[in-house]
Amino acid sequence: MACISEVRWIDTLIGRVSSQAIKDTAERLARATKGVKDVNNELVVGKIKP
Repeated sequence: MACISEVRWIDTLIGRVSSQAIKDTAERLARATKGVKDVNNELVVGKIKP
């Protein structure tokens, strides 16, 4: 599960994802979002518990 928080055009990605590819994709999509000036990617790659 991941959350996105936006403060003053800076997105912070927080949570756990199952692979580095998902983490990278989330950051790339956040950076491509209109109005976003910076991204803090604090996503952790690891096993997701149900």
